[in-house]
Amino acid sequence: IFLGVGLLVWTEGLGWGEILTTGLAAILFSLVLPLLALLVKLVLVGSRWGRDHSTPFWSVRHFTYFLAQDCFFQWSGMFLTSAAGTALANPLLRIFGCRIGKQTLFANPIQVFDWHAADIGNGCVINGQLQLHSFEERVLTVQRSRIGDHTCFNHGAMLMGGAEIESNVTIGAQALVLKGMRLKTGRHQGSPSQWLGY
Repeated sequence: IFLGVGLLVWTEGLGWGEILTTGLAAILFSLVLPLLALLVKLVLVGSRWGRDHSTPFWSVRHFTYFLAQDCFFQWSGMFLTSAAGTALANPLLRIFGCRIGKQTLFANPIQVFDWHAADIGNGCVINGQLQLHSFEERVLTVQRSRIGDHTCFNHGAMLMGGAEIESNVTIGAQALVLKGMRLKTGRHQGSPSQWLGY
């Protein structure tokens, strides 16, 4: 609220008229918020934590990790939602720590919230959910999952942490790729996901 009011007051001082200054303030607001979320992430999480790490449920690391994620959802959501289905979200996700190849598209970019655990190849289409962290025995564990080039996650498919997916894989709608699964080239469907052929 303070940021929005401050930008509005600043842009009105430019003397460009109410419509132009309000529009400029709105654009600046949607661009500055993701940068604030990035600052919170860098301070609380750092530039490496979350590739293959674990921490006790009641640790400070656990709370700071999810506080940074909450800021990411709230402050980057407007931009990422408007960039859904395009490559416009990829530069911001890369700055947050995701490894994303060229010409990869996300139907819902806000799903890439376990930043350092996402390793996605070129020419992929992700229309599912990426759940790269888990809670077991009161321990938060984040594991990197690797998705090979030209892989397609259909609507509602879920990928869990530590999975390895080769190139040229098609994962059917509502399929579940469990932790540590290895999917070879071809078509996969089911819960848990099973190979159906080429």
